[in-house]
Amino acid sequence: MGDINISRSEYEALKAIDSVVLSRVIDQCVDEEYSSALLAFRLNNCGPFVASKLRMFENSLSEYRRFKAPKRRSEARADALRAGADLHYAVQQMKMRGEMEERQAEFFYIDDHVQPPVSFTDHLTVRVHYRWRISPENEWVYGSIEFSHKSDPLSDFQHTQPVRKKSAAHQAKDRQDELYAEWEALKRQALWSVRDYFQGGGDGASIPKVFRVKIDVRTRRLNNFSARFWVG
Repeated sequence: MGDINISRSEYEALKAIDSVVLSRVIDQCVDEEYSSALLAFRLNNCGPFVASKLRMFENSLSEYRRFKAPKRRSEARADALRAGADLHYAVQQMKMRGEMEERQAEFFYIDDHVQPPVSFTDHLTVRVHYRWRISPENEWVYGSIEFSHKSDPLSDFQHTQPVRKKSAAHQAKDRQDELYAEWEALKRQALWSVRDYFQGGGDGASIPKVFRVKIDVRTRRLNNFSARFWVG
């Protein structure tokens, strides 16, 4: 899964799952105290969110098997049932998200595979490519928008100074790591912004070519509204 898109293989794995049958098999796994009955659903192929919920369910079953005292087993069973419900809900969530993305793909698509530069400066940029059309009968229109951001090392990353001064090479590496983290945050905000714009019915022809993001006036850092290019 990318930052905003479910991959085709993940969506195919999700579509193959019958939610009613999955719920029944999850309950069966709790009764049997093992998750082997879930192998047929290929849940590990359904993306990291579902896979994480599967691991949590498997861990809860392991705890359930471990206890012998009735009270502890009762508590562990309740935990396993909750984890199973969370797993089932995660699959339903991702199935609905995939269905929504499939419908939206008739009108717009955003390429979320944005590669970072080899090295970073304080001037950070992220270019988001997209395509859009008014209706499925129209031809695709392709475009892109570049989000730019000037990083402030003094206000964006406040660190306690170490007792021993780091070497210049070590400081440079630390700064590159900080800039990479900030670039990742900028990338996420940029992708979410373009997605939210199209989901809200925005006209692709009105997207600017370049947008300088707006930092939070208090923290001097990026926030959830920084990349909203359509807000005055």
